Amino acid sequence: MKSTTSPRARAALWAILVLAFTAGGTASALNINLSYDPDATFLAAGLTAADIVNMKSAAAYSASQFTSRCNDPIDVNIKITAVSGTGTLGMSSTFINSVASYAALRAAMVNDSTSPDDATVLAAGGSLPAADPIGGAHMYIVSRAEAKALGFIANDLSNDGTFTFGSGFSYTYDPANRAVAGKIDFIGVAMHELSEIMGRIGVMGQNITGQADYVPLDLFHYTGAGVRGLNNGAARSFSINNGTTLLKAFNNAAANGGDLQDWASGTNDSFNAFSNSGVQNDLTAVDIRVMDVIGYNLGSGAPTATGAVSRLTHGGAGPFDVALPLTGTAGVECRSSSTYNIVFTFNNGPITSGTAMVTSGTGMAGTPTFSGSTMMVPLTLVTNAQRLTLTVSSVNGVGSASVTIGFLIGDTNGDGLVNAADIGQTKSQSGNAVTGSNFREDVTVDGLINASDVGLVKSKSGTALP
Repeated sequence: MKSTTSPRARAALWAILVLAFTAGGTASALNINLSYDPDATFLAAGLTAADIVNMKSAAAYSASQFTSRCNDPIDVNIKITAVSGTGTLGMSSTFINSVASYAALRAAMVNDSTSPDDATVLAAGGSLPAADPIGGAHMYIVSRAEAKALGFIANDLSNDGTFTFGSGFSYTYDPANRAVAGKIDFIGVAMHELSEIMGRIGVMGQNITGQADYVPLDLFHYTGAGVRGLNNGAARSFSINNGTTLLKAFNNAAANGGDLQDWASGTNDSFNAFSNSGVQNDLTAVDIRVMDVIGYNLGSGAPTATGAVSRLTHGGAGPFDVALPLTGTAGVECRSSSTYNIVFTFNNGPITSGTAMVTSGTGMAGTPTFSGSTMMVPLTLVTNAQRLTLTVSSVNGVGSASVTIGFLIGDTNGDGLVNAADIGQTKSQSGNAVTGSNFREDVTVDGLINASDVGLVKSKSGTALP
């Protein structure tokens, strides 16, 4: 990833390893083993002692974003170092391994197929057809880590590559505070470079082994249905179904510089070719799909929503939640507010990333916040007397969930209609303290149940959910 505010020297360093490797350890799940140059190297590059501690913690967090999603029983061994100045933001040195033939590559992909995307790639109309799609003399190569994931070489503890970053940039290392004005998201940079060492690289016919070479990801570049983009230029996009569906645009490296396999500028993403400071660059759902189809197996730990609520604070009485079932009859939010906080709970935390959008109905989803196993989405501009569906995606990169909510101010009994029953129910609670059993009658959300609430319910009498 390049910084758009500072020049960067970008290079991928290759080495061929065919037979020489260390007989290795036995992994029960994907391990990313990070090693570091001596602290003296980082100090000489300009980092402080505190920076070094924070950098190592952030690097470990970055590695966990892959190990929490993939379950290949291998060790990926990565060294981390730094250079002074701002000539380099992030750089990966990746060891590679040659593959005997396209047939051998595809056979390994078949043996490694575990996901729906893997099946699409290998099916008729997929991006990896039965016959080699590239003509002429050429060789296929894979990163050394990828060779282990695909079973070409045994698992081991030998170095698979080096991640180098430039110490002259101002970084934020905190996983909970990654979009900081004037600072580069170190975690986003680290995930970008770690993924390259794992095999997210592009070669496109470069002569590395003595002839034209290609890597698996090269075979997912398309300019349209059935039209491969075997170059580093414009109009290439990632596709798993032979170009029928173009999932995300690749960087035009011929015009812009940077790496051909990185994403074009747009939505903030760890795999983008370029980034500004002050933004958070997460792994996105399409990033995880890339890692899946080039040889890594997704685990069963994708976050699954177990519940959702609408949470509002009732003055000094505190917050109270309206239950929102994820299936079946929709919950009804009867309270009046300019902002509704929809809180999803997941079974596999901590939840650290995700996006949200209103997929039906009228309203606007704001920027989510995360705490433990929960994801809270603020909803504004919500109109009354409607059913709205809120969808969260890319939860920790892979999870998603939707909830449908009935918004009907004054429907204190939740039956989808505001009438005398709701007015009577609110009157019966007037003057009482707001509690977990009567908070729905505090429709003004001020911590009091009084004439204001009764009046608001009366004013909505006759309204109903569609």
